[in-house]
Amino acid sequence: MEQEQAPWQLTSDERKALYKSVAQSLDAANDEGTFKVLHAYLRQFESDKQFSSVEQDARRCVILAIKSPCVINFEELLELKAIKALESVSRLVNLLETSRRVQVFEYVH
Repeated sequence: MEQEQAPWQLTSDERKALYKSVAQSLDAANDEGTFKVLHAYLRQFESDKQFSSVEQDARRCVILAIKSPCVINFEELLELKAIKALESVSRLVNLLETSRRVQVFEYVH
């Protein structure tokens, strides 16, 4: 999706709105691509200082990552500022951290 929208020369706010709209549509259809688009949407906020506007989206992204058999690397998700902002208000990030540790343990053993 990132490559497709590049020639459109969208503003930052337009790009965020596009990603959010597509993510919501995919999520409503229980599409497996929801996580990727929602993750791309949250990456749009890396330069922002206020994450309260995307807290629900960040929570949903964590849930989708945990549920998806296709997501095997949580590191990239844990590095997002919007996800880091959840650490103080949600136990979901702790669950994600635990899942990551289990994956590492299973890989080593």
